[in-house]
This record gives sequence, structure tokens and C-alpha cells, in this order.
Amino acid sequence: MLSSLLVALLSCDGSSDEPRPTWPCEPGQRSEVSFDPEHMLCVRLEMAPEDFVALSEQFRFGDDAEDQFPGVLGHAASSCTEPFPDPYEYFPADVVVDGLEATEVGVRKKGFVGSVLNGSVERPSLKVKTDHYVEDQTLAGTERLTLNNNLTDESRMRTCLVYSVFEDAGYPAPRCNLANVMVNGESLGAYTHVEAVKKDFLRWAFDNDDGSLYEATLADFTDTHLAEGLGRWEAKTDDTETSPVLLQGVADALAVDDEDLEAALEEVLDLEMFLTFWALETLVAHGDGYASNTNNTYVYFDPDRDDRAVLLPWGPDDAFRGEEPYGFVTSALARRLSRHPELSRRYLDALEALLLEVWDEDVLAGRIAVFTEHIGTAEQDLESQRAAAETLVGWVMGRRQVVERFIADGGQEGDEESSGCNGGLNLSEFAELAELMVVFSHSCSATPGRSEAAWVLAALILALRRRECRPERHSAVAHPVRARCGRSPTPRCRCRCPCPPGPTRG
Repeated sequence: MLSSLLVALLSCDGSSDEPRPTWPCEPGQRSEVSFDPEHMLCVRLEMAPEDFVALSEQFRFGDDAEDQFPGVLGHAASSCTEPFPDPYEYFPADVVVDGLEATEVGVRKKGFVGSVLNGSVERPSLKVKTDHYVEDQTLAGTERLTLNNNLTDESRMRTCLVYSVFEDAGYPAPRCNLANVMVNGESLGAYTHVEAVKKDFLRWAFDNDDGSLYEATLADFTDTHLAEGLGRWEAKTDDTETSPVLLQGVADALAVDDEDLEAALEEVLDLEMFLTFWALETLVAHGDGYASNTNNTYVYFDPDRDDRAVLLPWGPDDAFRGEEPYGFVTSALARRLSRHPELSRRYLDALEALLLEVWDEDVLAGRIAVFTEHIGTAEQDLESQRAAAETLVGWVMGRRQVVERFIADGGQEGDEESSGCNGGLNLSEFAELAELMVVFSHSCSATPGRSEAAWVLAALILALRRRECRPERHSAVAHPVRARCGRSPTPRCRCRCPCPPGPTRG
């Protein structure tokens, strides 16, 4: 989460006062709403102008973008189980998607923090529900459109790239492509069109749709998160068990001794799939997902797997960035498995298999080129877009070597105890970020030229804080390579950095 927010800080350079030029789209004729990544949707919404203004000005916390950081902080600090507020309201609209029409659909704003920062009033993320006002209405069978503004992703394509890697690995993930989104005749630019994780998704991904489906927002498989019911876990279908019994089963399995851990988890979790999921999140650097931040995750208890849990990716707009694959041992599952010699080895084996069998730099570079071409038909900022695409390609080309080094180093061992009920959200760090957001957000929008340096300074301060050392204990027995590269088995201060290259590697 914090990495994407830092990007938002750095991107606040006055560009909101001079928005990227956008271009209208012409709806073609399609027989269905397409998720083909080779095709860019044309989405046209018509709604009362005052309704669009009202929709755009809704926020999860408070009345303005600058209220979001303090709002999240206050809520997270005060409770481990209270669900986050969901204030967004539906408004009526007509929609045309590639020639498919529906009248009086429901449209609302969407987003937690990153997609409702500065810029979301002019360019909100949107959810379209075709049957909100008209029963059983669809767009050729499609009931929901999820359209993300990618305010924290200058490239506009990270989400689709991440899901494409999951698909390459044969792992269930939402389908995804890009869309030119227009409201009342004005293009808002290139959005990400993401498949909703609902029953239609479950039917094609699992061949059933009657299991229990939950979404996690800073929630985990722990007694703390489940002490008062589902807490921050949200039931997503009518068939979903509304008590925490299924989620608690995973939490209980994590509490057994090491010698019984694998068998206990196999009873409640598709363990092999989780190891692949964990490895995929690490490979694509999904820093705001489950393993790293107990966030942006769906969990499906599949009836065809004896109601065992399968984790599903969500919200990876901050992925495909960052230099090292460390930090994916925050969640209860990842933290415990990282400390189990056999299961930790299987995770690293899964990561290595992905590098050998799935990760294809040339294929990903080709996808980046296609998405770049699509984005150029919806919005025009050639220098910015070229730089974003080049950054992505460079990251992709360098990822293999980084992950190979991580595997050779023996991976990373998580803390023995949980750091609290808010996953990877460091509340003191987030408090500083919130304060900086409040101090600088007004000047960022009002005097962009003078505030640019202040925003850069804010980001640098936070980056330095993230590299501060903290006491940590390692095991030289379980991870001998760590000891050889200077990670002592005794308590010491360790920065979150990898072993340096050199002859000390086994």
C-alpha cells in the first residue's frame, strides 16, 4: 500500500492542473463485453451532470482527498475488526459498451485510498451495475463493470500485467483489459477494465459458484481479526457463510505445532495453490496484496475441494515495482510457512518453477507495447507514457536475476509473532504520511510549481524511514546462507536489504 501512495506523492507535480489530453472513442459492435487484452473497450456513460459531480465528490473518509490518510489511520488504530466505511451511493445512468446498450444502470464511485486521492473528483474509479434499477438487465450477460482510474499507476497497465502472469501460471485471476471511459461525451482517458470477482467469475474459474467468498481489507486469518465475527472480512455472495467458522478454521490450523502444521493446513486450505499464490505475489511484487499487507485479497472456500480455501489476487496496481522481493512474509500464512523448513523450501521451489516455466520477459514486453498503443488512443502525454512503459520493461527484464538471488539466499524468514492487526501498515509511518498529505495537499493543487520540491522531500523522508533498522532474530540453522552473508543468528539491527553480491554466497 505505502509504495503506491509514495508514487501518488511523487506524481503530484501540478499535472492535475494541466490534465493529460484525452480522446473520445467510437463504440464498435461486439456481441459481448470483452476482456480480450488485444481489444480496448469504448465505454460511454450518460448521466445527469449534477449526479456525476455528486458521485465524484464522495469519499470513504471525510469530504476531501486529504481526509483519506487520517481517516484510514484513525480507523486502523482504533479497531482490528470494525469494517471500513462504505459510503458510496449508486446514481442512474445509461451505458453503451462497444455497441451494447443498457438504460438506467447504477453507477457509483469505488476505491479505498489510492484511487480516491487528488484527481479522483475529475477522474473517479467506477462500478457499473446493470440490474441495480432494472431487474435482470445485463449487457449481453454481463451485470457488472469495474473501471479503475489507476491514479497511482502512471503506466495504467500494471493491473492487467499482473493478472496476465497469474493466467500464464494457470492460476485463477480476474480477466482484464483497458477501456476508454467517457462520461457525458467527454473522455476521462484510459482505465483498467477488471472482471468482478462474483458468481460469474467463480463459475468459469472453479466450475461452481455456491461456495463461500470473502474479500479481505487489512484482514487476516487470526483470532484478533475474527474476535467479533467477520470483522474486516466481507462476505461477497448470498451463499457465503456469514459466521467466521471457515476463516477461523485456517487460523486454528496455523496454531498447531510444526510437525502437524502441513496436515492441519491441508484440511482447510489448498496448500499447494497457496504456495503458488504466495510465489506469484512475490514474483510480481504485489506489495499491497495478502502476503505483504493482508490486503486486496479474495478467499474462496471451494465446495469441489472439500471447502478448502483458495486465495485470489486483487488490486495489484502498485505491483511491478521495487528492487527486492523482501517483505512478503507479513501475513499469518506467509509468516508461519516461512519459518517452517519444509514449507519454506516448497515456496522457494514454486518461485523457481515460475521463473523457469512462466516468467517470459519477451512476452511481457510485447504486452506492454500493446497496452501502450491502446493508451495512446485514449490519452496523450507521449513523454510521460514512454517513460512509464520503459520503466516497466526495465523492471521486467531485471526481475529474474533479482528473484534468483533471493532464492539462492534462502528467501526470507518472517517474524515469529504478528506485528499487530493491520498487516504491513506501519501506523507510525502512516501517521507521518497522513500529516505530510494534509500539509502539502493544498499547496500541491494550488501552487504546483512551488510544491513539487515539498512532495519530493516528503517521499524521500518516508523512503529513509522505511530503511531504518529494527531488531530481528534469524536462525543460522534453518537458513545457513543468511549467516554466511552477515545475517547473524543473534539479535541485531537489520535493514530490509538483500545480501550483497560476492563470494560469500554459497
